[in-house]
Amino acid sequence: MENRQLRYEYVGGITDSLGRLSYQNGETKYLEPCGRITDPDLLIGILANNQLHAERFLLTHKDKQPIRIIIEETGRQMQIKHPGKSAFLYFEGLPTKNTLRRLVDTSLQRISERRDHLHLTTVAWVEEAGWQVWWTPLPERENWLHVRLVSNRTAERSIDPSLEETTALKEAFIKAL
Repeated sequence: MENRQLRYEYVGGITDSLGRLSYQNGETKYLEPCGRITDPDLLIGILANNQLHAERFLLTHKDKQPIRIIIEETGRQMQIKHPGKSAFLYFEGLPTKNTLRRLVDTSLQRISERRDHLHLTTVAWVEEAGWQVWWTPLPERENWLHVRLVSNRTAERSIDPSLEETTALKEAFIKAL
């Protein structure tokens, strides 16, 4: 994964009456709730301290809870049962301290801390590391950018990811701020 560069080209964050998230980079594209994200260039972010550790991606009890979505306009229900780690879609452009603070305070709905650091990756890099990205909005928390990172091993065989697999995922991230 040498010479990796992030491209801050997407604009997004609007859901339609079907519960889809629209985003664009020239053309409008959509993500389906509880659907796998396949656009290789979409940016995925996590907040962590200065150093990102592989143990952060080991599954805990809360990571194993299914995520259920009900689209009020249609009554349609969807869910993802695959356990995984939380992250978020990043549409903010080139990261600055102000964009990080705004993202944490609004989209992630918590108070930003001085030790927050933004780590970014792409869907393609996550997949190269042996993981998948699923769009799993949390409307009850008004967190429309939430995604779940699921190891291929977990998705295919219902086995928790190993430390080797979490290390590969950790290495897919770049500290952006």
